[in-house]
Amino acid sequence: MCGIAGFFAQRPIAPSTVNQMFQPLQRRGPDAQHAVLWDKQYRAANGAAHNALLHTRLSIRDPRPAADQPMANEAKDIWICYNGEVYGWEREAQHLVEQGFVFRTSSDTEFILHAYQAWGLDALLPKLRGMFALAILDLRQRKLHVVRDRMGLKPLIYYWAQGEFAFGSTVRSVLPFLPKSERGLSAEGIDAYLAHRYIPAPRTVYKSIQRLENGHRLCFDLETTRLDKKNYWYPQPIKGSWRDALDDAISLRTVSDRPVGVFLSGGVDSAVIASRLSTLGYGNIATFTAGFPGSSFDESADAAVSNECCRRFKAKPRQM
Repeated sequence: MCGIAGFFAQRPIAPSTVNQMFQPLQRRGPDAQHAVLWDKQYRAANGAAHNALLHTRLSIRDPRPAADQPMANEAKDIWICYNGEVYGWEREAQHLVEQGFVFRTSSDTEFILHAYQAWGLDALLPKLRGMFALAILDLRQRKLHVVRDRMGLKPLIYYWAQGEFAFGSTVRSVLPFLPKSERGLSAEGIDAYLAHRYIPAPRTVYKSIQRLENGHRLCFDLETTRLDKKNYWYPQPIKGSWRDALDDAISLRTVSDRPVGVFLSGGVDSAVIASRLSTLGYGNIATFTAGFPGSSFDESADAAVSNECCRRFKAKPRQM
C-alpha cells in the first residue's frame, strides 16, 4: 500500500497546501516520501507550484531508494505515480529489454513506466494483472492518464473544476487543494452512506470530489483542461480450467521481497486460498486471524480448523 496524489492548477499552490495533501498519505507509505513540483511551464519549482506529483511509499518490491517515486524515464518527459502491485510482469519486461530498455530497478513501477513508453496506454492496460491506482504524466503529449484497476481494489479520488485537476488515494489528500467554495457536502453521498454504510463510486461525501469507478481511466489534457473518462475493462469468460486459472492467480501473488502471509478469516475465499497454497507446496506462508471473543462476528474457530487442515495436508511442492 502506497499513497499517491497530484494537482494541475491554474493558480500557485502554497507549500503548506502540499504538506496538507501529504499528511493523510503518510500512514499509507511510511518508507519514503517524495514530491516533484513544477511551474506553469513544467520547470522545476521552488516554493509555490502549479503542478505536482506526490508519493508516499510502502516498500514491497525492490525496497531500494532507486525504486522510489514519482519515477521518470531517462528523458524526464514521462512520469509515473503508482500505488499497488501487478503480477507476472517480469515476462513482459524481457521484451522491453530486447527493445533496448534498461531497468535500474526490479520494481513493477519501472516496468509500467517503460511499457507505457514503448506500447502506449491502450496496449499496456490489458497486460496489467493486479491491483493498482496510477497516474502517468506524459509531457510529450501534454496529457495526464489516471487509471484504477479492474476490480477497484485500490482507491482513486479526483477533483475537476474551473480548469483544474487533482487526484489522490484518499478524500483527505485531495480536499486541501480545493478552494473553500468547492467544499460543500453531497446530500446524495451522505444518503448513500446512511443507507449502505459506504458511498458507491463515483460519489463521495463532497459534491466536488469524485471516486473513479473500477476498470475506468481518465485523461486530463494539460492544454485544454478537458477531462475524458473511459471504461477500459469488462469481465471476460475464463479460458480453460477454472482451477488452473485460480492456481495461476494465487501463485502470481506470492512473488515479493517481503514475507508473504494469508489473512485467514474462516470464510470460503481465504480458506480456498490457503488450501491451494498448501496444495501447490508453499509450506512457509504464515496465516493470521483476528478474533473478537463474545462477538457474533468471531470466526476464529473456523479459521483454526482451516489452518489445521492446511498444515496436515501433505502435498509435493509444485515447481513454478
